Amino acid sequence: IDYVKLMFNSVFLTLVQLIYFFFFKQKTAYEMLRSLVGSEMCIRDRLSIILILGLLCPIAPAQNAAATKYELLDRIWGINQNQHIFSNARNTNGWDHHPGELIYLDALQVGPKQIVWGINRHTDIFYREGHNGQWVHIPGKLDYLRIMPNGRIWGVSPNQDIFTRENAQAPWVHIPGKLVTLDVMPDGRVWGINAADQIFTISGPTGQWQHIPGGLRLLRVMPDGRVWGINANQDIYTRAGVGSEWQHIPGKLMFLDVNAKGEVWGINSNYDIYFRNGVHVDWIHIPGKLMKLRVLDDGSVYGINYLGHIYTISGPKGSWQHIPGVLSTLWGLKDNGQFGNFLWGINPNDQIFAMNAQINGWIEVPGLLRSLDLFIERGTPIAWGVNSGDQIFYRRGLYGVWRVIPGSLRYIKVNPLGRVWGINANQDIFTRENVDSEWVHIQGKLESLEVMPDGRVWGINAAQQIFTIAGPSGSWQHIEGSLKMLKVMPDGRVWGINANQDIFTRAGVSSPWQHIPGKLVTLDVNQKGEVWGINANDDIFYRNGVDGNWIHVPGKLVSISVMHDSSVYGINRAGQIFGRRGLECQWVHIPGVLKNLWVVKTELASFQPNYLVCNPDTQLQAARKKAEAEEAARKK
Repeated sequence: IDYVKLMFNSVFLTLVQLIYFFFFKQKTAYEMLRSLVGSEMCIRDRLSIILILGLLCPIAPAQNAAATKYELLDRIWGINQNQHIFSNARNTNGWDHHPGELIYLDALQVGPKQIVWGINRHTDIFYREGHNGQWVHIPGKLDYLRIMPNGRIWGVSPNQDIFTRENAQAPWVHIPGKLVTLDVMPDGRVWGINAADQIFTISGPTGQWQHIPGGLRLLRVMPDGRVWGINANQDIYTRAGVGSEWQHIPGKLMFLDVNAKGEVWGINSNYDIYFRNGVHVDWIHIPGKLMKLRVLDDGSVYGINYLGHIYTISGPKGSWQHIPGVLSTLWGLKDNGQFGNFLWGINPNDQIFAMNAQINGWIEVPGLLRSLDLFIERGTPIAWGVNSGDQIFYRRGLYGVWRVIPGSLRYIKVNPLGRVWGINANQDIFTRENVDSEWVHIQGKLESLEVMPDGRVWGINAAQQIFTIAGPSGSWQHIEGSLKMLKVMPDGRVWGINANQDIFTRAGVSSPWQHIPGKLVTLDVNQKGEVWGINANDDIFYRNGVDGNWIHVPGKLVSISVMHDSSVYGINRAGQIFGRRGLECQWVHIPGVLKNLWVVKTELASFQPNYLVCNPDTQLQAARKKAEAEEAARKK
């Protein structure tokens, strides 16, 4: 009896909606089907069998009108490393190029209309309707945004402030709190993560943030309220909603995406691909390698590999199909630098190479340079370089193109905010705010310089005198002492070596130099205060900050670079490359020959490829413990 009632009600409601359609609303067939049916199977069928569909596919409740999260996008969108924008009509025939430059975009089907929101590298916001629409500038600044199925926008600013607006015509509304990323649900609920990996959720723009126990780096939400996430240790968790508890899912992933069906696709740190259909089944390994992917509600998947090549698959039982073109990111995904190309080098022939974490090897970057420097701009490594003719070049990431910058420099440095400082053959000093600004001449003469995140610059002239300046609008201040080389830390501390190979450090501009026992010819430091140095005999030493003691590290190197995560890279006299995951791991030989290498010094650049395994160095572990005990006793 209940079943007969259900069929009767379904047919009756279907006839009502048909009458409304023909006499009042006059919806498109696609809109009518979306409102009449509640399954993907029914959406595919024709308007001519709507009455039958009323029997087979009961009408969804009104609150589920936007039940799918991404719906069935009629076009997918992507951005390449040159910030150019492309869309594809969900086929393998290639991409349509759209005017403009963006570093991030999100797209969603809202009824028959597809809306696209984007952000450029200046954090400006843009909006367009569909493939043939025009970009409209929206006031405000955002670093990240997501679109709800009803068209509402939620975004996070560069300062981690949270904003929302009902649509492109409505004003922004500031929501109290701080987040670095968020995801949105059809019912209006938002989930977010702050800079400390803490998790929060809010029922909508008029609600209050609720702290959820646990810590995540990435999360994805489903229309039914289920949340999936990955923590800093790449552990996987899920929960049924606000009132449930986190459930640990076996496995390790660095990225995942979900759809309305409950299908989960993930990528691990080896760029292997995995699929599972819900919570209670096991992971299935899918052949292939991808860096990023998106999952649509019909089960199809679009992904990008380490070369930027694009692939699609109809589901876990399908086969990957190649779509011509090269992209760095897809809609709804930040270009977060997971290419792993945070380590760059130049060989004796001035050829350029970047280490790629996915293939565990070097990829040659077209062009010839004598020197370069790197910084991270919204997840993408940016390279500035000079060639043997002192020409200046700029490039966005591994798959960008070199852009010639007017001017002539012999030495170049970039701070974490993208400001560039350089010295020409006449030892004149120049700076520019970014690639789109102009060079500004700074009074003075220097042979080398180092830049700090706060804008301060330290330099050494031909007489090995030391100078510092607060920024391009400041004046040079002479610092007592004499150095041949120096390195700076984000907290203002400076380390240096003089012509006699003596080592000195100071806490900043106003503090005095402190002599550090030992002799070195070069050194490098990271944000943690870890110091790695090399003496005249190519011996390697490590020291944990000012108050630590030098520990001799086996091996021979002539240059060394240390990253924020304690991983270290160096080159010996033969040009051989070595790396290790910190003091307590042994050196690993990295194939290739280089004369110089550069690492990105930022917390965004955690680069530990799979082959850089940590074989424990028990002797150094013991030496470190002994040094720490001696230092504790000395302080006591």
